[in-house]
Amino acid sequence: ALGSNYGKMLKYDGGTYYLGGKALNAPVPAPGSGATGCSVTIGALGSTGGYDTSALVVYRACVAELSDPANGKSGFSPSVNKRKMKFLDPKPEYNPAVDYDSLLELMSAQTPRYDALVVRSKVVIDRNFLDHARHLRCIGRLGAGMETVDTAYATQLGIACLNSPEGNQVAVGEHAAGLLLALFNHIACADAEVRRGLWQREANRGLEVKGKTIGIIGFGHMGSAFAQRLQGFECTLLAYDKYKPAGYAPEYVQEVSLAELQQRADVVSLHVPLTDETHYMVDSDFLHAFAKEIYLLNTSRGAVVKTADLAAALEEGKVLGAALDVMEYEDMTADGLNTTTLPADFQYLLASPRTVLTPHVAGWTVESKEKLARVLAEKMIRVMSDRRTVGGN
Repeated sequence: ALGSNYGKMLKYDGGTYYLGGKALNAPVPAPGSGATGCSVTIGALGSTGGYDTSALVVYRACVAELSDPANGKSGFSPSVNKRKMKFLDPKPEYNPAVDYDSLLELMSAQTPRYDALVVRSKVVIDRNFLDHARHLRCIGRLGAGMETVDTAYATQLGIACLNSPEGNQVAVGEHAAGLLLALFNHIACADAEVRRGLWQREANRGLEVKGKTIGIIGFGHMGSAFAQRLQGFECTLLAYDKYKPAGYAPEYVQEVSLAELQQRADVVSLHVPLTDETHYMVDSDFLHAFAKEIYLLNTSRGAVVKTADLAAALEEGKVLGAALDVMEYEDMTADGLNTTTLPADFQYLLASPRTVLTPHVAGWTVESKEKLARVLAEKMIRVMSDRRTVGGN
């Protein structure tokens, strides 16, 4: 949408702007108080020097046709402070009320043409959507899970697919540790009892993490962050990740096979994406393959665990307790539980004193809200600046 000027470098130096090496003679102010020089890539939000574009996540690339101001069109009118840069018309479009159909209509329109899109989980970016959004060069998922984006087809179309797990890995690691402590020490039940006037100390006698063996399945950003936070508890940490080459874990974590993890673990914590392979990975056979009775933590995706089999294992004592931040019956697009039908197995989890449940907030902190956006912005800036369409993250 920026025509022949897309991707050209706009540089300010000593009172003169240069576009693609050609001087622009339009009288425009210096980019920022006290700046002696800076440069930005037009249409890409890449920056060096005086501009700070890290607060911008996505932009409309149909700002204006940049041309020589000698023809009466400079197309660039900076309004700069320490946090933000503005183009002629160009504000990132933010619409939290958008749904699939309205977004599809927007992306199908001839103008404006969108080069980049940022989504969470509300809208599913499927093959049909991508077929109607052929101008897209980059899709950013604010968060970690990419199951709502058809990344394989997007990559086939030359669209870069990016996410930002680095932004909330600390939050997830801390929350998983908190779930473990809540489960071992009956914190949720004890709190509810005290509020009802009950003082049951013996019934709420807890367990220590020290000396336990914690098995971590999936050792990416989230699994490794959880392990890092358990270092001081003097427990044994095991990691299994079938997609990583040997040597992925730090010295305080033992890399093991799934079979060994199931033989040794007292606790298993899930940190895997939701894929065809991991859907219902934790079923009756999986749970009964553990040599010991175990505690289960899940901060990944709800459908990784088959709820009916978990409820049965809890009832028979194979699973001693479960702490879940994600649920099989969670409706990701509606951001809540699917309350139209909550089967008996989930009702069992709700009523059980041996479960701790939180509403998909493991990565939901004040700090992660900013970090998720900043990390994704930086990735998108790099991709758009390079004018490359490389799939994956």
